[in-house]
Amino acid sequence: MLTEIRTRSSGWFAWIIAALIIIPMAFWGVQEYANTNASLTIVEVGEQKISQTEFQQQLSNEQQRLRQQMGDQVNNELLNSDGFKQRVLQQMIDRALIQHVADQHDYRFSDQQLAKIIKESELFQTDGSFDQVAYDRYLAGSFYSKNRYEEELRAGQRLNQVVSGYEESALVLSDEVRSLLELQAEQRTFDLLTIKRDDFLTDAVPSEMDIADYYSNNKQRFMQGEQIAVSYLELSQDQLMEDIQIDEAELRAIYEQSADSFISEEQRETRHILLTTGGDNDESEQLARAQQLVAQLRAGGDFAELAKTNSDDPGSAANGGALGLVERGQMVPEFEQATFALSEGEISEPVKSQFGYHIIQVEKIEAAQQQAFEEVRFDLLQDERQRIAEETLLDRVEQLRDLAYEQPDNLDAAADALELEILTTELFDRSTGEDIASNAVFRDTAFSEDVLLGDVNSEPIELGNGKYVVMRKLDYQESKPKVIAEVYDEIKTLLTNMNATRAAEESGAELLQQATEDWAALSQREGIEIQSLTVSLADNEPKVSRELLELITSLHLAGSEPNVTSITDRAGDFHIMRLTDVAPGDLNTLSEKIKEGTRRLVAQRNGQSIVSNYLEGLREQLAPVINPELL
Repeated sequence: MLTEIRTRSSGWFAWIIAALIIIPMAFWGVQEYANTNASLTIVEVGEQKISQTEFQQQLSNEQQRLRQQMGDQVNNELLNSDGFKQRVLQQMIDRALIQHVADQHDYRFSDQQLAKIIKESELFQTDGSFDQVAYDRYLAGSFYSKNRYEEELRAGQRLNQVVSGYEESALVLSDEVRSLLELQAEQRTFDLLTIKRDDFLTDAVPSEMDIADYYSNNKQRFMQGEQIAVSYLELSQDQLMEDIQIDEAELRAIYEQSADSFISEEQRETRHILLTTGGDNDESEQLARAQQLVAQLRAGGDFAELAKTNSDDPGSAANGGALGLVERGQMVPEFEQATFALSEGEISEPVKSQFGYHIIQVEKIEAAQQQAFEEVRFDLLQDERQRIAEETLLDRVEQLRDLAYEQPDNLDAAADALELEILTTELFDRSTGEDIASNAVFRDTAFSEDVLLGDVNSEPIELGNGKYVVMRKLDYQESKPKVIAEVYDEIKTLLTNMNATRAAEESGAELLQQATEDWAALSQREGIEIQSLTVSLADNEPKVSRELLELITSLHLAGSEPNVTSITDRAGDFHIMRLTDVAPGDLNTLSEKIKEGTRRLVAQRNGQSIVSNYLEGLREQLAPVINPELL
């Protein structure tokens, strides 16, 4: 259990919460203090602030994620609605609430853990090994600076530590698990008759008049939104860093001045035995067991063997309780305090934590060591270059602001003075764009009153990733319907599928009526193919689609009478389903994987309830006030 907390991110529930609460990393602004360009604050949560820049970037990230996920089915009107914006903001508030907890309880994520996460990420692997080039390419493509990406990754892992603690501490009652297992094992027998949409496609092709009429009556579905193209100047901290050279002697002087900062953490080779409490495990009985084990160990018992046969931590028990090297900040406070109070070879008294009772042994102590200059040279160089680049960037932003204001009708003067190239974009709309126009803050500024209507240079805006831009309008096209030639094939396919689905449903309606009245006669009709199936939620190989499985498992029998229903699935096929029998399944036939997955599901559900209640209490306590005008 502790091994999993330390080495994974941490289980299904944590990833679900990560998807809902710890949302994809935003491009957080680091220059909010930059004079008049400071981003306005939408909401304060304790000491955490959510700025307008952060919100706009996160909104853009969520919109792009859903567009990629849903493709042509995406509802752009929904993605730009007030309700969607409120949902994204509430997710960010939940993240800030968890961040508040992490700060209060001093959750930490070490440099070694961070490096391990990055080096083991599949994103940055080539032939099974970490690829620095792939890492750098990813950062460049995502507009992240290295420091900003790693800061966000570290913050996300700290938040996962908070959430995973609730998952691990949630009670899992055996009755809850058994009820879910019985539901999954339940065997449902039914007859299935399918009328396929594709069988009607040939006769479902719309006429030219049908296509023209649909286009004429639904032009609002085929609108080309208003578009703008801009020219712009860009100041980049990363670009400034590339041009900064640091003398080797100066680097060594910095190292000597701050040598105390380059001492590695003390690490301890540790084993433990965990006896969990809660649920069916009585706390006093577990304490007595732990005390007996301590006595056995101090009398010469083999720690590894006792861990294998007694420990409730599946992650370490198989390895004799070994946790590997442990450093401060990796374990829960009670475990850490006890571990770093032990001498080499010493056995602890039972240590109580939220997980149960631990018996700890420190096998080896690796003392903190001074890191050589060569070991830290690269990081030292990067830090110093970043420090100089940040100072230089703020000065140049002020120059850019003054020059853009003094010459509001062009970018030439600012470009010449700061030796910048005037860049341009292709046309983009309010919700989507390519390259730099994929940034929501960039698009919002382009469609602001000053740029769109005033025909003047914008203020310098921060894109939240060490980049500032000033822009001006280059071209503009009003919103207009796409010409029918652009959407002809789309409409033809849409109408063909609609017509075929309607024909399948009409053909199925007559069969459904007969299925209800005289199934025997229907089953004997020529050309009718009926499948008889028995399914359960625990099937390793699905026999029907998820849509059909969900419907059939929701039906009930009225005495001995079959239950007949129908459904048109997402593919446009029409199905008639006749439930004939519901029988309990044999729990002994369920795999250990299903049983463990069900136990985790109950833990996730219970843990989610704990997190939700805790967050609700924090909301009431901290009472975040939202400024809706900035959304």
